[in-house]
Amino acid sequence: MNLSTCLSDLNHPDEGARRRAVHQLGRCCRGVEPLAALTRALGDPEWQVRAEAALALSKQQPDGPSLAALVTRTVLDPVAYVREASETALQRLIAAERRA
Repeated sequence: MNLSTCLSDLNHPDEGARRRAVHQLGRCCRGVEPLAALTRALGDPEWQVRAEAALALSKQQPDGPSLAALVTRTVLDPVAYVREASETALQRLIAAERRA
């Protein structure tokens, strides 16, 4: 799945298509545009997409606004699985920073 397909699929009506697009963005795409798309996905109406976006951001090098969104949108999410994914993502980012 290429970048333009992933970005397009983030607007797909099917939650599964959006979740797969987020997963792919986290795995293989770097840069400003994928980072912004993943940050927007933290606000998806479906919790599965929000959780995947949190984990996908941990595979990127989030900038300040993306990191702030990760914390404010997902740490307080009403769905426990999203909060757990957010905690995992933050732990990964902290561990990566310590290794750097």
